[in-house]
Amino acid sequence: MNKDSAQIALVKLELQDVIELLNKQANYKLRDVEIKQLEGMEAEDFVQLTILKVLDGTRDWEKSTETNMLTFLRRSLNSEISNYIKHLKRRNIQIDSADEDLKDNYDE
Repeated sequence: MNKDSAQIALVKLELQDVIELLNKQANYKLRDVEIKQLEGMEAEDFVQLTILKVLDGTRDWEKSTETNMLTFLRRSLNSEISNYIKHLKRRNIQIDSADEDLKDNYDE
């Protein structure tokens, strides 16, 4: 069975509802991190960046083994946040968030 393209899969979702869900998820993941620690990035910025990366193919939905677009977006969002925090830590910027909070949890 072939998956739809990322663009078609996104269109099939109720995008505003998905964005609200992803914003809540990003805010939760970043709840213990101060904005100044993120160098101006906010939860909504991570959501927009994730969606753009899916649309431009940087996060390749078509090659992913994940068959649910929402789960793919949520995991991609977690990855974006985690990668950004790791990048900041490599630059010796202190982050107060616990790495445990960045693990995937999709048992809903």
